[in-house]
This record gives sequence, C-alpha cells and structure tokens, in this order.
Amino acid sequence: MELTWKELLSIKEGKFYLVSSRERDIDIFKDKLSSDKPDIVVRFFRGSKCRSKESLYQEFAAALQFPYYAVDQNWDGFDEGINDLNWLPANKYVMIITNFNEVLSDNHQDLDIFMDILKDTISNWTKETRNNIPNQTPVAFTIILHCRPDEEKNCMEILKKENIQPVLRILKPYDDIL
Repeated sequence: MELTWKELLSIKEGKFYLVSSRERDIDIFKDKLSSDKPDIVVRFFRGSKCRSKESLYQEFAAALQFPYYAVDQNWDGFDEGINDLNWLPANKYVMIITNFNEVLSDNHQDLDIFMDILKDTISNWTKETRNNIPNQTPVAFTIILHCRPDEEKNCMEILKKENIQPVLRILKPYDDIL
C-alpha cells in the first residue's frame, strides 16, 4: 500500500512506519509535504549521517533546532530534547529517517538505546501529562523509517529485534517529475 500525505494527516496517535522506496522518491515525497500547515512539524534525518552516536546527535540537533541543554551529546539530553520540543510547537510531528539500515550501524548497543527512546517518545506524546506538566493535548508523533527495497528485509529484522511492528508502506516512483 502506498503512503500518502492524507494518511499522515489523519493519524490520531503516533506510530512507526517502514517505507520502502528509492532514495530519490522519499526525497521528493518530503518536498511535497504540505508546508502550509503551521500546526504540523516535518523533519528529515539522513540515516547515512547518523552512523555514530555523535553524528546522530548532530543530525537531530540541527533538524530539530535543539537548545543548548539537549546538545550535550548524551542519551539523556537527546531524550529530553525530543520529548520537549516546546520551541517547535505542533499538533503533529512527522520524523522521516532515510536509509534506516545505516542508522547507528557503528554500534548496535546505541541503536537499541535510540530505538527505546523513539518508542518512549511516541508513547509520551500521546499522554495528557508530559514532562510532569498536566493538561497537555495529546500529539501524534510519527516516525517514518525509510529503506531502499533491497534493504527492507534487513530493516524488518532490526525492528523485530526491537519489538516494533511498523506499518508497512511503499512510495510510488516519481519518474514523471524532473
């Protein structure tokens, strides 16, 4: 089944997606995401730039504009930053990570920690009490993990090991767009 922007807009609770496509198509899809929706934050992370913990922090800090306290390059700072985002308010967050199979490929223990943080983040954003602040509006925090079609099996194995059941989608080829 093909992933559409309409599907992402209709999501009420965050979830993981695994999207199989060429790199070019996920890039075009990202560019087509509606920028006229001020209550939706879409961010794009290059998995090829997230092979180590340090480079992952840099990629996420730049894309999410983390404040100084979340750039300490430790997991606690990363966790706090991605679960706060008060400087980037939205009713929905869509995080697209390309080439997921390359993320933290230098250290599988760090990948386990990263995935645990992402699972907790999706759960945390659906709660009415976040970061010990009551009366919060639940927010859909969606993570799209992209892989090339030849890496889909490998990515599914990684997610299975992490006890994540993603929604599987494809992107149509955008060959008619130059």
